[in-house]
This record gives sequence, structure tokens and C-alpha cells, in this order.
Amino acid sequence: MQMQKRMTLKKKANIPFFDLTRQISAIKRELKKLFVEVLASGSFILGEWVEKFEREVADYVGVSHAIGVASGTDALKLAYQALDNGQGKGLITTPLTFFATLGTMLQLGIRPFFVDIDPVSFNIDPAALRKFLEKECRRSGKSCIHIKTGTKVSGIVPVHLFGQMAPMEQTVEIAQDYGLPIVEDAAQALGAWQEIGGKRRKAGSVGSAAAFSFYPTKNLGAFGDAGMVTTNDATLAEKIRILRNHGQDADGLVREPGSCSRPDAVHAAILSVKFQFLDERNQRRREIAKTYIDMISSEYWAGDLKCPEAIPGNRHIWHQFVMKVAKREKLLNHMRAHGIGCNVYYRTPIHLQPSLKSFGYAMGDYPEAESAAQQALALPVWPELSEKEITSVVKAIELFFTKKARSI
Repeated sequence: MQMQKRMTLKKKANIPFFDLTRQISAIKRELKKLFVEVLASGSFILGEWVEKFEREVADYVGVSHAIGVASGTDALKLAYQALDNGQGKGLITTPLTFFATLGTMLQLGIRPFFVDIDPVSFNIDPAALRKFLEKECRRSGKSCIHIKTGTKVSGIVPVHLFGQMAPMEQTVEIAQDYGLPIVEDAAQALGAWQEIGGKRRKAGSVGSAAAFSFYPTKNLGAFGDAGMVTTNDATLAEKIRILRNHGQDADGLVREPGSCSRPDAVHAAILSVKFQFLDERNQRRREIAKTYIDMISSEYWAGDLKCPEAIPGNRHIWHQFVMKVAKREKLLNHMRAHGIGCNVYYRTPIHLQPSLKSFGYAMGDYPEAESAAQQALALPVWPELSEKEITSVVKAIELFFTKKARSI
């Protein structure tokens, strides 16, 4: 009788996968005041609001420089470009990521190389990375050459997926062995940290450069597109500042074509206000994730799915709560039918996207990434979820795994 009661949802829920309206309502007064100040300043591109937010992020991440740009995509592109990546160069990353990680490479003429992911964290597998460099590449002086294509491998792009940092201590060690710079794709990881060499290092402070996104659904989101590059390299930082402004230096000379990627004051001001609550909101995401894991792991049907894990030594900020479930499509449809928003990350791994067909990748090349793409299902994890809503999400999952759900 008790089990039947727990299985029953009294009515169809209305729990979106993500909802910004509750977050905005809580800071509406501050935002209105802010808009008035920005409008009164008459400065809408770059300027003091952008500089203020850049300083805040640099101090928070623990780096010397933070350079605001127009989007997370541009942050990646400009970081690649500033490190002299382009035609004839290649970068190593993983195939389970948002397309921007790769799309920006293709725009610059960079050849992408992939290594598989760790099936638990969804992040780059250091053993696969080392194997790729040892078996598929050769050293030529200080360079690393991909044997089959003759491409110079010029860097590694670990993706801190879903809010948890990639294993950076091992990745840095491998990168140093081969003289390869690292660009962190930290688009989903502002506030995440990892124990490295006995010290806590935040996402965005480990590589030669890192890219962040402030897309509205991120843990810290603007009211549109915005992004940032972080680095400890003053020369690199200055190059990115030039590249974001069409490549023009202080004298108006363009020595290398850049992009129109100047951040605007409104987004910077909004982000600066919301930034005050980032750690608090990330903590709430951790609480929601723990509640999901605790509730699900105590159930007899828990073996039918695999909850995500926070790897020891990591502060996971749970940008997404991504489970693995064999009956992913059926569960996805079931949850949506019960009014609960869920999402898939990422349905097609990058190496199988049509735009990469010419590179010759095929199904079976990266089995862990392919398996994750077939099984991954994300539950709502935004900070304003109520305890009742969290319980409703778990009840709906439970209903799916009962005999009653199987007979539907």
C-alpha cells in the first residue's frame, strides 16, 4: 500500500527543465536600478561595467587576466587563435561536448582529434589521451606530429562537462611531456574546483587559457550571449583584447584579422549583480543533486539507471544532472508526458556529426562517448526547484520503473 502511494503522482506536474523567471523575480529590483545606471552612463560597449566584471571573475577564478567577449563560442575561438592555432594545426579534445568546442576549430582551419571519455565523469580520459599521443603521434624536435595526417598537434582542449572539472593534474602532466598548451573549455564550470598538487584550483586557472560562457542557462547567465577568456599570460591576454576588437591595436593597426566580439555594458552589469549569488546558487545545485542521488539510490529500481558522481577531490557545480539509462527515450517521453522537463546531452557525439564526415570518423571509434550519447538523460537541477518538485521528479522516475509503467 505504501509503495502504491509513493508511485502515484496526484496530477500532472508542471516542472520545466529550466526556468529563469523565478531567478529574475528575486533580483528584479536590483536589475531595474542597474538598467537606469547603465542608460545614464551612455557607455554601452566595453567600458567600466565590463572592466568591473572582468576584475571580479579574474579574482574569483584566481588568474591575472579575464577578458570579456561576446559569447562562449568566441571565447574558445579567440583563445585558439591567440595561441597561434590555424591551418595545418590540430587540437585534441573529446567527442562528447557542445559543438562550439569543435565548430570554432573548423572555422579557423584547425583539425580536430578526439580521445574517448571516462564513463563515470564524462570528461577526458587521461589514459586515452596518453595512448593517442604515444601510438598515433611522433615527436619531431619540439613538435608533436600526427603520423597519419602529418598535422602538427598544437594543444589539448579538456572540456569540464556538466560542471565537473576534467582530471587536470594528469592532463597537465601529459601536456607538459609533449610540450602542448591547454585551453580549458570551462563553459559549464564557473565555480568548480579541483585538488591539484595539494591545492584547490578553480576551473579556468589551470591551462594556458580558458573559455567561459554566460549563455542564459549557465550557472551564471546573462540576458543573451556573453563569454570570457581567463589566463595568467599577460601577452596572451593583450592579444585576445586586440582580437576581440577586429584585431586592431591601440594605433588602429590590424596585424591579424580578429572578430567583432566586444562585450556590452548591459550584460556585464547584469552578470556583476548575479555574480554575487553564484556560490550560493551552486551550493543549491549541489543540494538538489545530492537529494536526487539519495532518493534514487535507496530504491529497489536504482540498478536500472546510473546516477552521476562527483569525483573525489572535485567540487562539482552541477550545471547538469545527467544520468545514464538504457531505456532513455522511453523514460524521456514518460517524464514529459507527466509534465517534467528533461533533456538529452548530447544525442549525437561530435565525431559523428555530418559536418565532420570528411575526417573519416565512424561509429565505434569512441565507444564510451557513443554509449553516453545513447543513454544520457538530464533532470532539472536549477536552484529554484522546490523540495516538492524534486520529489515529484523522483516519483515520476519511480513510476516508470514499476510493473505498471512497463505495461503502459
